[in-house]
Amino acid sequence: MIRTNKKRLRPRRILPSPDQVVRYGVGLDVHKHVLACCVSAQIRTGEIIAVKSHSFRVSPAGLHEFTNFLQKFRPLHCCLMECTGVYHIPVYHHLQKCYHDTTTRIIAMNPLLLNRRLTDLGTKEDKADARGLASLSLYDQLLRPSYVGDLAFIRLRDSIRSYHRTRIKTTQLINRMKALLDGENLKYAFNFKKEWVLKLLDCFFNHDCTLEEAFQKQIANQTEHGRSITILEKQCNTLGEYATFRLNPVHGFYFPCVLVNICMLIH
Repeated sequence: MIRTNKKRLRPRRILPSPDQVVRYGVGLDVHKHVLACCVSAQIRTGEIIAVKSHSFRVSPAGLHEFTNFLQKFRPLHCCLMECTGVYHIPVYHHLQKCYHDTTTRIIAMNPLLLNRRLTDLGTKEDKADARGLASLSLYDQLLRPSYVGDLAFIRLRDSIRSYHRTRIKTTQLINRMKALLDGENLKYAFNFKKEWVLKLLDCFFNHDCTLEEAFQKQIANQTEHGRSITILEKQCNTLGEYATFRLNPVHGFYFPCVLVNICMLIH
């Protein structure tokens, strides 16, 4: 029996004519270097048909090519994308700049909410993300835009978040240092937010000396550089029983490491 290799013919997709299209919707699957785009059309019967899929580079030239590609589809009702870290931000702002004076909606949605909506429409798969988003973009009642501010807002938000993370991390390290010193039975009230305290502890941790000797070395260093020593002398007189305290050499490496981290976060 002779077998012939025949290609299986797929049914040809019939695209709607421009007169049949009520509006177009665009789904964008944004990655670090690639932007996957799918365009769907809603025809007069209410049916939603996938019209065109294409991929672009996420670069200035690639985004310019992408917006030229979208000019073919009018009226463009919505461009829908997922909030993917920072990758969606340049695409979102580029589209906002191109469609700021039209009725086209540029929407970035929360991933959790977006996945829930896509599940309602069908199974969500990585290869079908852009197509699913294109279909979802034409369901106005299911869309819930997330707020994406301008670049100034984003930089300010990131700075505030970084500040709070730094504060939390600094507090954790200071509490760890206090616990370490308490474990050594050194319960002198150090204020770790003072620069002179950090310099004093740096001298104390890195030299085999008593706490009073560390004070005296710090006083001599301040005097040599012509700086005030009033606070150091006053604190040195309040050492009491901790004046002769000497750090266990076993912890001579760990203490300076924690102190360095505190200094980096504070300064």
